[in-house]
Amino acid sequence: HSDGSSPELIAKVFDRRNIGSMIRGDPLIGEAHIQLGYLEFRGRQRNLRLPLTRRGRPRGQLLLSYSVRPATDAYSVLTNTGQHRFVEVADALAQVLSGPNGLKILLDALPHDLAPPGGEKQAQVAVQKLLVSLCNQVGMLVHEGDADIISDSEVLERFARLSHSLQAFVSSCKAQALPDGSDGELDVAGLTEQWIREIFSACVQLSDQLGGVMPRLKDDRLKLFLSAGRQFPGLADLIAIDHKGNAVAPTCDKRGVSRIARAALLGDGAQGEVWRAKDARTGQWYA
Repeated sequence: HSDGSSPELIAKVFDRRNIGSMIRGDPLIGEAHIQLGYLEFRGRQRNLRLPLTRRGRPRGQLLLSYSVRPATDAYSVLTNTGQHRFVEVADALAQVLSGPNGLKILLDALPHDLAPPGGEKQAQVAVQKLLVSLCNQVGMLVHEGDADIISDSEVLERFARLSHSLQAFVSSCKAQALPDGSDGELDVAGLTEQWIREIFSACVQLSDQLGGVMPRLKDDRLKLFLSAGRQFPGLADLIAIDHKGNAVAPTCDKRGVSRIARAALLGDGAQGEVWRAKDARTGQWYA
């Protein structure tokens, strides 16, 4: 701060449950304030139990592990990913995207041919969840102490669901204009790869110190990341099955609405239904 005071970190906790935030009209649970001092700027990790407050009233406690690292280190990693391990690249990307411009970078980097479902507001919510997932995965690796020893193949396995979520979001988007000769379907993997490359470019351009050098991505690792996400099925790959694994056809209710057959139903409630399914490609069972 220009007045010589210590900078302050504000941690906010939000309710991810849509129903809870709808009832309150505001998903904010509470926030905590931390004065950053000498130890943080030496790169020392700190573990704190902080009181959460909302409008001056106590709202519980937040257990927080954090450290402060120079942003230039993260930008240097992103400009030449091939010289760094996968976990280091993911950590650097999470550092930059968790900054104030992170959500804007992700949205602006989306391929121009895509139109996210539900408009801009819903796209922000979906992309925010992807960003939180990235930061959580990196945070768990660092917190568990695996960051220094974990191999690229292990990181790929840990990040497979994030890869799937990225591609599922791209798949949910509508194409503004499909290229001539296409079969009317999106090239999900290609568009996701284009999105990731644009994200890296946008992150690096934030760094004045590096002069906006364009990043050199390790293509084979990017392909493996995308491939890892495809091991999880999309809804179109799942078929409803009974307890023996036999496919069961959907039924229609009195209004003519298609419903999952009762033989496949595992349970239901206010938020929807859970049903037994099989991946038509691999035979793996899912709920």
